[in-house]
Amino acid sequence: MSCSALNSTQKFDREKAVEFGWNQCSVFNYDSSPELFKLLPPHLQNEANFYIVLSHPCSLLNYSLELEPDLEVATATPVAKADGNCTFGKNPRKLHLEIEQLALVVEVEQKNRLVIPRGEIASCAPLVATLTASTSRALITWTVNRYLSSAFPDEFERRISNKKTQLRKVFNSEVGQKCKAVYVVINESIKDLPDDESYELHIYFTLNRQNYALYDDEAEDTPDGFNSFLKRLTDLFEKINGTRLLSVNFQDDSKLTVAQVESPKLIKWNFDFLSIAAETPIERV
Repeated sequence: MSCSALNSTQKFDREKAVEFGWNQCSVFNYDSSPELFKLLPPHLQNEANFYIVLSHPCSLLNYSLELEPDLEVATATPVAKADGNCTFGKNPRKLHLEIEQLALVVEVEQKNRLVIPRGEIASCAPLVATLTASTSRALITWTVNRYLSSAFPDEFERRISNKKTQLRKVFNSEVGQKCKAVYVVINESIKDLPDDESYELHIYFTLNRQNYALYDDEAEDTPDGFNSFLKRLTDLFEKINGTRLLSVNFQDDSKLTVAQVESPKLIKWNFDFLSIAAETPIERV
């Protein structure tokens, strides 16, 4: 049966979809699922791309096409290598992740998420049943954070805009790519401060347990090591007028409590402009 023949009044063959292995974060492409590929918007139909299911299993495998007619999908475009600024959800608009079974690094963009009819998953199998557990979690968390991210004051964004290129270089270093998230405690998270007042910050980079142990054991004078990363960042903030970096540290992400993460004082810094301004300041080197 073709996709065009399916409609919400017809029974969805859930058992067949389960047999094929469909689940949240299943991966398909033109070759594996041509009928699904035909449903994609023309501007996102690319035989080189991959497509990752975002729908929760409860909606993805629901018996009723009337109650759950849609399949939410993220477009994944292969890239040569991961950009550390776009890993672990640091950038709210772009995410780089690895599809290990295909030995590929792909880029997912929020603007290229889409919804298509769900019924055809009962007629074809995905290319890869699912991403790994950690990669799946990173993708879904990044998707959800689209609606939970905090915005910094426009004036704070303006003050750091001249140094965004250098900040990206630091974040994309070997150590920066190991950082899972960046959190900020800032003295004023809403108001635009006048020129004679400074934004005072504490910055925390989270590492997984293994990388935090490497940092903990590292000699302070190790070239291009963890401490060097912190010094580069400190030196950079000293050149940004109107900001004072009071401290910058690494944290073991396994030691963060729910209370800390949910505290309004600890703001996750998605490394992109998230101010409410109509126009984003132009970055200058």
